[in-house]
Amino acid sequence: MIDDKYYFIFDDKKVYVNKDNIKEKKEIDKYKSTNAIAVINYHYVIDEEQAKECRQNICLRDYKYDEQMKYLKENNYYTATLEELELWIDGKINLPEKTVVITIDDGWYLPHNIEILEKYNLHATLFLIGHLASPDDYKSPNLEIHSHTWNMHNLKECPIGRGGAILCKNKEYIVNDLKKSSESLNNSKYFAYPFYEYNDHAIEALKEAGFTMAFAGGGRKVTRGIDKYKIPRFGISNTDSLEKIKSIIS
Repeated sequence: MIDDKYYFIFDDKKVYVNKDNIKEKKEIDKYKSTNAIAVINYHYVIDEEQAKECRQNICLRDYKYDEQMKYLKENNYYTATLEELELWIDGKINLPEKTVVITIDDGWYLPHNIEILEKYNLHATLFLIGHLASPDDYKSPNLEIHSHTWNMHNLKECPIGRGGAILCKNKEYIVNDLKKSSESLNNSKYFAYPFYEYNDHAIEALKEAGFTMAFAGGGRKVTRGIDKYKIPRFGISNTDSLEKIKSIIS
């Protein structure tokens, strides 16, 4: 229950019911809720022609992505929103046993990704580098869009890791960038670290800018009560088999 409302999933939609309108409550023995959720992360979904220019392992062929999304659909996986994930982490709602969160980083090579999400009616989140494109370019009922910085996804700006600016620039610089990104995304409060890298300095800036949850890497499932500024994800690459995806989300 959230305040004076109950929340449940019906026909892949989030439904709220006023507490006062509930006449009877029954426990459903067959319903199984999850105790751990895999967040799987993609970058670029490309066709055969695009494969000539996008040669990194994060450039996933469209037919492989289609196969993975088809598996989720046919096996009744629920693709949760970030709001639902946050509420679940905080212990405010339950989610089905077969729940997965799909995220996409950056903002390049999106059309095939969106097309396949819509084909199977699955939900995903794009973490957009703000200066690359307008969120209006990627409007879809199957896609929510949140922050991957406005313009701090650059290599070698800091002498740490791959050098994303959020790791070492002064806090005012970082907070201004984060707020610009958030405001461009309808005051988004969710964030993904550039290159999966973070430190205490980055987390402090995120909190000051009003963000409540941030995603990294880590290759493990999310559990209740986890630090919401260190949400782990499984990065999915072009060489990952469907069997590997199955093992990650099961």
